[in-house]
Amino acid sequence: MTEDPTSGQLTLSAWHVSGGTVALACKVPGTEKMARFYKGVGVGTHLHGTDLRTTGIVARNPGATSSVSALMAHIAHGTTTSPFISLTRSYGVARDYAVNASRAMPTASIPAYVYEIDIDDTHNVSARDPICEIARSVNNLFANISYQHNGDQSYLLGVVDPIGNRARLQAPPPQPKTMGGSSAPSPRLTTELEALVRGLRDAEVLIAGMVPQACVIHRYDEY
Repeated sequence: MTEDPTSGQLTLSAWHVSGGTVALACKVPGTEKMARFYKGVGVGTHLHGTDLRTTGIVARNPGATSSVSALMAHIAHGTTTSPFISLTRSYGVARDYAVNASRAMPTASIPAYVYEIDIDDTHNVSARDPICEIARSVNNLFANISYQHNGDQSYLLGVVDPIGNRARLQAPPPQPKTMGGSSAPSPRLTTELEALVRGLRDAEVLIAGMVPQACVIHRYDEY
């Protein structure tokens, strides 16, 4: 049992730890903590014509298998038939997506949107941490396919920003002089690495299936 030094409220909790996952087994009702997320919606994109405050958010293919490979494809390749919904902990990331992913320039009359979303464990939402799940799937250092790359130390800049730093993605990876210098066409970029880096870049959390309407609490116009 712990006491909040500010409010004096007591919280009773029991924790179970298994395989890196921490689960709350018992707690006093009313002590749940809200987590705040954001979602950017660009002008002309799939969700722009709907007010998510009244409908909630449903994945494009909520019945699909929510495997780790589907999770990685959603992040790295933008798979449109995904069972996942991307949220971010960062308002700035959501705003970048809303504005930059718009198919027409956002204006005051037709803005892009950033939705503010509050979720706690009473909402029965299936949230997935992509970094943890991908890391667990590539923990064999002797596997042929993993997340390690063979570029130099600036290579990740190209993974983070493939448009602004495309040259870093395409530059031949350094090789020992005895091998004739640079010979490979480009460094190795696996889906695992791409998904890990972009998940971190976007402070991303994935929701499997849907986000209930009750969780979508505010909408900001962006232009």
